[in-house]
Amino acid sequence: MSARSAKGSKAQRDALRLRMTALHSSVAAIAQEMRVAFGVRPREAWRHAHGWSLQEAADRINARSAGDAITTDTSMLSKWEKWPEGTGILRRPTVPILVALADVYGCAVGDLLDLEDRRALPEMDLAMLNRLDPSEPNGTQLVVQAADESLTFAQWVEASNVGSVSL
Repeated sequence: MSARSAKGSKAQRDALRLRMTALHSSVAAIAQEMRVAFGVRPREAWRHAHGWSLQEAADRINARSAGDAITTDTSMLSKWEKWPEGTGILRRPTVPILVALADVYGCAVGDLLDLEDRRALPEMDLAMLNRLDPSEPNGTQLVVQAADESLTFAQWVEASNVGSVSL
């Protein structure tokens, strides 16, 4: 049995996610641990890190892309997750699809790719992805960043000598 086929049961993935969530781990850390523990591709790891089924993720992608030409179902999403492994029936996710997935999962496009993916990408797609600046937050990343900054400020305020009435 190869590392890639030992994907763990739903109960095992849920238990890992709950343990890490209880330890205040980020979704990115949970996704990375899913990859290590269960040998799944990056896109599948991000879905599992959120605790979503294929149907839940497909619904979120379709809702996010309402007006775009990107729609999916569980079968296609599964193929995007497994690419570039397997036979010719698996489909390569395009750059717009990777951008949609990253937006839904709240990560950078680069987080959804590993070395194997990058080697299999067409040169033009790889060049386009390299132009995307992961250091510039967008969409969900901006919301997460703002929430983190608000939490830090709230913790600082609570630690100061300013009372609740003054605030």
